[in-house]
Amino acid sequence: MSAEMTASREKRNVLFGIVIRFLVTGLGFLSSILTARALGPGGRGVYFIAMTFSQIAIQFGNMGLQSSNTYLVAKNNSRFGTLVGNSLWISLMVGGLGTALYALYAQWSHSVALDAYLLWLTVLFVAPNIFYMLGTNLLVGVGKLEQFNAYTQIGRAHV
Repeated sequence: MSAEMTASREKRNVLFGIVIRFLVTGLGFLSSILTARALGPGGRGVYFIAMTFSQIAIQFGNMGLQSSNTYLVAKNNSRFGTLVGNSLWISLMVGGLGTALYALYAQWSHSVALDAYLLWLTVLFVAPNIFYMLGTNLLVGVGKLEQFNAYTQIGRAHV
């Protein structure tokens, strides 16, 4: 592949990435408006608590591995399969089991202002979101920006 074709492909990937970010931001804004209209003031507060609980669990649960994964796979592409397996394992153990244990504690101590149904519903979404975060960063590390952009568009369009 010539240098001109590579540069053109990189420019296209960057442009596509920017378009995707604007699209995701716009869809997120639209989703916020529709959610606010559908839930009303009281429901928005409960929704905010549930999303905050979920996002905090995802941020603690990824343990900074998204940066490590990207660095390690970029350094040596043969680690891709191993890092996918590690990401899945971390997602299930930390995101699934760890969040479930915390939810049990929160339910017992009444430290989170969510009813049990909503609390456990948010727990279900933590592990897949950690794996999504770790997996998409692996794609960046191996230079598959087209796939990363596609997964970003698909995965975050519902936000």
